[in-house]
Amino acid sequence: MSTSAMPMAATSAVTAATRSSASRIVSLDIFRGLIMVVMALDHARDFFTNVAFEPETLAQTWPALFLTRWITHFCAPMFFLLAGTGAFLYGQRHSRSDLTRFLWTRGLWLIFLEFTIVGTAWSFQIPFGFFGVIWALGVSMLLMAAIVHLPLGWIGGLSIGMIVLHDLLDRVRPAQFGAWAWLWSILHQRGGVLLPFGVHEFVLFPLIPLVGVMMAGYVLGQLYGMERTRRKKLLALLGIGMIAAFSLLRLTNLYGNPPAGLGGVSQGDFHLQPTLGKTAILFLDVEKYPPSLQFLLMTLGPSFVLLAWLDREQVPRGFRSLGYLDGCRCFSTSFICTLFIC
Repeated sequence: MSTSAMPMAATSAVTAATRSSASRIVSLDIFRGLIMVVMALDHARDFFTNVAFEPETLAQTWPALFLTRWITHFCAPMFFLLAGTGAFLYGQRHSRSDLTRFLWTRGLWLIFLEFTIVGTAWSFQIPFGFFGVIWALGVSMLLMAAIVHLPLGWIGGLSIGMIVLHDLLDRVRPAQFGAWAWLWSILHQRGGVLLPFGVHEFVLFPLIPLVGVMMAGYVLGQLYGMERTRRKKLLALLGIGMIAAFSLLRLTNLYGNPPAGLGGVSQGDFHLQPTLGKTAILFLDVEKYPPSLQFLLMTLGPSFVLLAWLDREQVPRGFRSLGYLDGCRCFSTSFICTLFIC
């Protein structure tokens, strides 16, 4: 089951902040609109195709099918990142207490949506559902309500540490924690859990390192107070650096992606396949649940380059309409609509 989209309720802080000023950060509006379109593609494939296997299954998939899944991988990390950026920009125009209240109220609302309307739309079970992307974003916002009180340098250091080092925990298994196995699953292990009071659930989106991605987005918000030329240069350099780091790590299998068989969906280490298409698929098939370092480098790198390209006085032809999709100011509404329409 794929849940590639992220609720705009979390990133609407960017919208709320920029609409109150004379200018808008149009590149962020366009990028969010683009991801909303990609989200619809992902949901349509889930509900309307008769494919009985995951598009990442190397032995059965083909390049075109895999591409429809791979392109959606950009949604989750970028909405977590932009939620953090939105929180930073909101905080520039409001008091710290207002920002804290904004984060914890939105976080609670998203958690409520996950285990009621969204969970029902995905699983057709009333109530509950599972620990999906909306829940992970909501809990991350609750945590951010406290984290934003830390110095910015500490937030940046914690985010980098979590993103870079969390793959060292891949071989830690929930069973090692005994009665607390469910907690480790929520933090870092995709799969079924037995919660207190005998409640059975499924964790699709663990919190680590997605909380770190949101923290990184919060720190990234500083760039949108800089002069445009400098900001574009920094975004492009960051993006190119991440793409290069992904390519190096993936080709060498040095670090940053778990081996196959640990409960995720990745096929593990990269190695040559009988055909060029299969080789390309395996190169791009890195772990999403939870997002490995290689996954985040693969998705955030090109996204930063695209943000730099979109950040201009004249919006590229054909892209402005994507920014209008941000007008709803509540991505959770769009997310829910696509589920029920599909």
